[in-house]
Amino acid sequence: MKDLRDIADLRRILVALDAGEQGLADLEEAARLAAGLEAELVGLFVEDTELLEAAGLPVARVISRHALGDMALDAALMQRALRVWAARSRESLAAAASHWQVQWSFRVARGTLAEQVLSEAGEFDLLALGRPGGPLREARRRSATHSVTEQAQCSVLLLRKGPLAQQPVVVIFEGSERALAVGRALSRVYGCRLVVLAAGSDAAAAEALEEKAAAWLARHETIGEVDPLAGPEPEALGEALRARYAGIVVLDRQGALTPRLEPVLSEADCSVLVLK
Repeated sequence: MKDLRDIADLRRILVALDAGEQGLADLEEAARLAAGLEAELVGLFVEDTELLEAAGLPVARVISRHALGDMALDAALMQRALRVWAARSRESLAAAASHWQVQWSFRVARGTLAEQVLSEAGEFDLLALGRPGGPLREARRRSATHSVTEQAQCSVLLLRKGPLAQQPVVVIFEGSERALAVGRALSRVYGCRLVVLAAGSDAAAAEALEEKAAAWLARHETIGEVDPLAGPEPEALGEALRARYAGIVVLDRQGALTPRLEPVLSEADCSVLVLK
């Protein structure tokens, strides 16, 4: 029987970063995950060209809580700020990797987040992206995240802020054994419960998927809760995730439900792993 680690097959992890505190929190979670999966971790810091362009506008200003008034902002000042953030991100990655004892490296690229991440992601098994870091960046980051999730040639993990331990891993199961294998691996990494939602188009389909998932768990000596979910609408599935206090949701990109779930999952207070 094929080894579960071969099924999960998440050996190289790329974590995408830009300027902001949220990215530093993402590094700790990514390092912990890499340690649990015995994977290599690579940090990619993107110097956002849109920020550099905006900084060159005559009306651009720096507003600081440490100074009275504001000061002019130019591309050179923004470039220096981005270099500081890149150095800080590298130091944080080094510290997290040392703590979790994982192999790591760090890269810097210039461009838009989506373009640079997509150009790099092809050589990785998993891409980790943080949620938006604040209201002013939310719309741009959400758009970039959507583009990357849709186009990346690897699995994509959307990290929320905060640790993932203790809350269950929830697999939305539409027939993919790989989703079960990855869910099982994550539940072991985080030491938490595994919950499988057998999502079928109707009651009969959900029951058949429930039986298939239960048989898979038994065959691999895995303890997990399996619940049928018949013909779920996105709102009903969102409620099911909230009722189970999901810490991370695993689903297959090719699943019939996946395109309809984006609005629900983008608002959910949990991480989301979309498997290629």
